[in-house]
Parts: sequence; structure tokens; C-alpha cells
Amino acid sequence: MRDCRRVRCKQDKKNPLFIDFPGGTMTQNENPQDPLVCENPQPIPISEEDFLRKIAKMYREHVYEDVGCHLERDFHYASFWVFSEMTSADEYVYYIERKTQAFRRARSVISAEIMYLKPGGGMFGEPAGKPFLVIQGGKSEPACLFVERSARGLIKRMDMMPKSFYDLAPEPADGQF
Repeated sequence: MRDCRRVRCKQDKKNPLFIDFPGGTMTQNENPQDPLVCENPQPIPISEEDFLRKIAKMYREHVYEDVGCHLERDFHYASFWVFSEMTSADEYVYYIERKTQAFRRARSVISAEIMYLKPGGGMFGEPAGKPFLVIQGGKSEPACLFVERSARGLIKRMDMMPKSFYDLAPEPADGQF
């Protein structure tokens, strides 16, 4: 099953156990406490910036946003601060759901804003104007997240690096994106 199982949405009052949405059909088990389950989900393409906005909302508001439907099955997530790389969408979704819960329990205050790469401001030849999500919690060093899309418009990779590695601006450079 593709991870759409925790999509948050309003239920139809006439039939509270059934919801139709663009990526498939949602049903809920008999127990109203159970999460909604997505049946026959379809991958949903998304722009890099819109995906990063969903991630920003999770960091700021500590509420899980459905991102699994936007990920390639072999999605990779790497962090500068972690030795091993995650190599599947399911692994990342499990991780980010738990991380969101931990932020909520700890009442963490995390800033998260979209910024854009300045011309020549990247390490690996990223194009000027590429969106980055800059996050910072407390007194920790700011980090940035950036993603890469597949030909199908799904997110195939996300990396977290120190913000100091990149030259970013609050607005894209003229003529970029």
C-alpha cells in the first residue's frame, strides 16, 4: 500500500466512513480512532516548492502532512548529521511521522522558511532560484532541506545540509523559477 493512510481531510457527514479524493478513495475502519486508509492510491506530482511547504508546516505546526503520495517508492533521504541514508518512501514517512510527534510532545519551537539559491550559491551545481527549506530549532545551527523531482513529477530525493554550505536569498533571483 502506498502511504496515503494518514491524509487529514473533512469527512462527508452523510457517509463518514468514505471519502473520495484525487489520489484514490479513503475509508475508515469501524473504530473512529483509527487513521483513514487510502485504497488504490495514485502518485500525486508536486512542485519542489509546494513539497517543501508541506515539510515546513510539519516542522512549524507539529502536524503530520501527507507526503507519501508525492514520493517515489525508492525515495532517498540523507542528512549531513546522520551516517546512513533512508532508501524508501515508507521508511521516510515512518520517520517523519514519529519526528512530528516528538516535536509536539517536546513543544519544540522551530522556524521554517522557504529560501532560494543565489546564482553560484550551491555546492553541487544546483540551479539558481532552486527552493530550499531553512529550519532552525532553538540555538541549533540552521539546516536546509532541498529536494529533487523525478521525470514523473514525484519527489525522488531530499537532503538536509548545514545552511552555511549554501548562499540563499528570501526571494528568487530575477528571471529564476
